[in-house]
Amino acid sequence: MKISKKTKRLLSLILAAALIVCALPAFASNEGKAALSMRKNGALDAANLNEALNIPGGSLAFQTSSDYPWVVDGDIAVSTNSGVPSSTSSVWTNITAAEGDMLWFDFWSLGEGTEYFFDGLQLIIDGSVQAQWGQTQSWASYICPLAPGAHEIRFTYFKDYSVDEIYDLAMLDNVYVGPPIMPESITVLPVSVPVGKRANLNYTVLPEYAHDISCDFSVENSAVASVDENGVITGVSVGSTTVTVTSRANPSVYGTASVTVTEAVSSVELEGFALMDFDSDNLTGNWIRFFDHDPSFVEATANMGKDTYGAAYYNGNVYGYLYDANDTRFFVMDAETHEITYPGASSGADVWVRAMAYNYANDTMYAIVNNSLAAVDLSTGGLSVIANLSGAVDDVMTFAIDGEGNAYGLTLNSLQTTLVRIDLETAVCTAIGGLGAGLNFAQSMTWDHGTNRLYWAHELDVSDSGLYIIDVDTLELTSCGTIGRQGMEISCLFTTSEPGGGALAGDADLNGSVSIADAILALRHAMGLSQLSGQGFINADVDNNGSVTTADAIMILRMAMGLA
Repeated sequence: MKISKKTKRLLSLILAAALIVCALPAFASNEGKAALSMRKNGALDAANLNEALNIPGGSLAFQTSSDYPWVVDGDIAVSTNSGVPSSTSSVWTNITAAEGDMLWFDFWSLGEGTEYFFDGLQLIIDGSVQAQWGQTQSWASYICPLAPGAHEIRFTYFKDYSVDEIYDLAMLDNVYVGPPIMPESITVLPVSVPVGKRANLNYTVLPEYAHDISCDFSVENSAVASVDENGVITGVSVGSTTVTVTSRANPSVYGTASVTVTEAVSSVELEGFALMDFDSDNLTGNWIRFFDHDPSFVEATANMGKDTYGAAYYNGNVYGYLYDANDTRFFVMDAETHEITYPGASSGADVWVRAMAYNYANDTMYAIVNNSLAAVDLSTGGLSVIANLSGAVDDVMTFAIDGEGNAYGLTLNSLQTTLVRIDLETAVCTAIGGLGAGLNFAQSMTWDHGTNRLYWAHELDVSDSGLYIIDVDTLELTSCGTIGRQGMEISCLFTTSEPGGGALAGDADLNGSVSIADAILALRHAMGLSQLSGQGFINADVDNNGSVTTADAIMILRMAMGLA
């Protein structure tokens, strides 16, 4: 997928104190956390407001209000009337547009309201509001045509009389007035992908501020690999081919790269909830899935509309609780269809369900609630506190339970988290040892019963996040790579594997027996119609050649019919 000016990673954890009228809180909420992390990757400090607001080389001259002026933070401009009721913070420029000129800018608004506008950023042209945004999930771009002649273009952060939050602000960058900037070149990175798997095609359209960066994609040999309209490569058969990326706005501009398709690999499919997508790729707030062999390729499965920090899988469903100041409902999500229902219960006011895990050894769902261990009634969502977590120096932020009932947790420590064993009867935590990686705020772990691996969706900050496998005996961390293109903060990590689906040649559906259904699953995988992963893939690979083919499907069918 494209790498462009819209890729604005969230790097700084605290905005400069000069930008707001009082100190910012640490992590008041996920929304508040987003407000603390806005500056762009690799940003250089701009010398003045004009340099911060213009695209590189731009010459627009800006003025700002004297009461609450816009100020420079890195290489962007930020409003300063946060927390001040019935106020405005404005910046403007006067221009003369020619025929065919347009206005373009990048912005992020952290106002009040999404469906309705209360506080937020307003675009005002010649005294009339052209557009306004309460709260956006990430950096966005806006383009509109300009009539020929003189215009005042004004950006105002508007605060109404109520609900005043100190992280209410807007950010603005790359303001441009002129004719559309056409693409001039495209660079494409080589890609390697296993048979039957998918990978993102990374490409860059230059100049960075080209206004139409849409592209078309094609591959030279579709028998080796395919590419879809979003630039996602799928491995078809072992070999090499070439992918071409062509500008739609200027078809004479294109770029090419090699595509290498390798042997099929066994991999574990994981899912989780994206609290934050550091690539501003619009996946924040979505349930997403990815594979451990290459977690950089992520796709959304469902949008829930509200955050969740605590949820876990059991027997075809994901059970959890919403995390919202006014909504902590218990929910049940079908793991296959991702349809979400709400039985009616909630965790209650001021109750934070921070992590959940199911214990197959005693058929109980457990949750970390505030700083206590609790049992969850899956029929009602009721929480029964067992005891306060004790013994660990720091708060336990996430936990997972293996097939034998051993519970493992990670403590909150930005320098080095500690792996602890949690006694599920007493909630006493016993330190096993440090992992050599820090942990901040929301994290998630899950135990994959098909491979007996402990997976950790780690996040320290936006420059240090990814998927790890934790060896609970040696404390060794194995990095699987970054989740998403630039990293993500993931809660509620899970796999759908369950104990009892172990190693049995031909048992693709992990139900403990070999049937015609297993042969059909293997055949669908071989034809690219569905994906086997983890122990199911291993079991279906009956000839042990590292891939699941039609030959494996035929062998499984013979096994099911008693012919082999």
